[in-house]
Amino acid sequence: MKRIEKMTKVLMGLSFLFFYACSGDKAHDRVGEKLYTFDFGEDKMIFLDSMTTQESNYIQLIDDDRLAIYNKPENTICIFSINEGKEIEKKRLYKEGPNAVLGIQGFYYQSKDSVWLYRSWEQEFVLVNEFGEIIEKKILADKLPPLDKQVPYSVSPLPLGDLPISKNGNMLILQGMNGPGVEDGLQPATTILYDLNSDKVRVANPYPAIYGDMDKINERWGTFSYRVTPYTLNDKNEMIVSFPASDDISVYNIKDDSYQNFFAGYSSETDITSLSLGSSQTDLHRQYLEQYQYAGILYDKYHDLYYRLVMLPTFDYDLHIPNTQNKELAIIILNSSFKKVGEYKLGKAGYKYRNVFVTKAGLYINVPSDDDDYLKFITLKVRKNEN
Repeated sequence: MKRIEKMTKVLMGLSFLFFYACSGDKAHDRVGEKLYTFDFGEDKMIFLDSMTTQESNYIQLIDDDRLAIYNKPENTICIFSINEGKEIEKKRLYKEGPNAVLGIQGFYYQSKDSVWLYRSWEQEFVLVNEFGEIIEKKILADKLPPLDKQVPYSVSPLPLGDLPISKNGNMLILQGMNGPGVEDGLQPATTILYDLNSDKVRVANPYPAIYGDMDKINERWGTFSYRVTPYTLNDKNEMIVSFPASDDISVYNIKDDSYQNFFAGYSSETDITSLSLGSSQTDLHRQYLEQYQYAGILYDKYHDLYYRLVMLPTFDYDLHIPNTQNKELAIIILNSSFKKVGEYKLGKAGYKYRNVFVTKAGLYINVPSDDDDYLKFITLKVRKNEN
C-alpha cells in the first residue's frame, strides 16, 4: 500500500511538471500589443495616528474606498477611507484573556462583525466579531501536509499584502510558499484552500518546471525573492498566480480544480536562474538584485485587465548600503484573455511592492513616506493608447 501511495505521488508530481514544461517550450512575442499605458495621478497620503506605524506587511482592500491595515505593535486592524485619507474605524484585538489572539500573520475582513484572523505558528483561523470577541476557531494544523499523508503536496501559508487571505464561496484561500517535507518526497506547492463547510483542505498551485529539482528548492531559490508566490482573484472562480521566477502565469480554476498557463513575461529576455548548491547568503542577495523577479499581480475589475509587477535587475549597488539596492519596477498589462496589451516602466524607488491594490481611481503602490504621520501611495491610472 505504501509503495502504491508513493508511486501515486510521483506520478502526480510528474504530471504537473510535464504540464508546466510544455507551456515553456513555445515561442512568445515578448513585446505584445501596445494598447494600454499608465499616467501618474496624485500621490495618496493617508493620515496615521501616533499609535499606527507606516510599516505594515499586511493590507486588505475591503471595497473601493476602505483599506484595512494590521498594526502589529497595537494588535489592531485599522480601517481607512482612501478618498478621505484618514482612519474611520479601529478594531481592537485582545492581547490577553479568553479572547486573546496573538501571532496574527494576516486577516480577511468579511464584514464589520466577522473578521477571520490567521495565526501562523498555531496554523489556525480565528473568527472574531466587531468587539474582538472570539466566535469560532478552525484548526488547520492537523489537516496540513506533511501530517496528512493523503495530501502529496507541502505548503507553508504566508499571508502578505500581495498574498492576501481571500474567500471564494465557502473556501478560504491561504497563499504562501513550499512547506516542510519536500525532501521526503512531497511536492512543493503554494496554495491551501480551506473548505469551511466540510472542514477539509485542498492544496494547489505547485511550482513550475523552471524551479528545477523540487527537493533542492530551498537551497536554490530565495524565500522572499522567488519562493513566496503572489496571486490575484478574479470574478470567475480563478486564481491568477505569479510565480516569481517564471515568465508564465498560472490560472487555476478553483471550482473545476484545473490549470491553464499563459505567457506574461517582460519585454526583455529574463533568463532567471537558480543558485548553485552551497551558495552563500551574499550569493542569495545578489540573485535577487541582479536578476528579474516577478512580483504581485492584480485584477482591475473596472477595466477587465491584469497588472503584473516585475522588479528589474540592478548592478550599481553596495551590499552594505540598503538605499543603493532599490530596483526599477515595470508593470505588464494583460487583457481578459491574458494577452499582453501593454508595458510600463517606472524608475528606481524604494517600492513596497507587496502593499498594492486597485480601485476605480487607479493602481496604488506603497512607497516610503518622509513623514511618519502618513502612509503614502503613488497612483497610476491606466489609459488606452490612441491609434
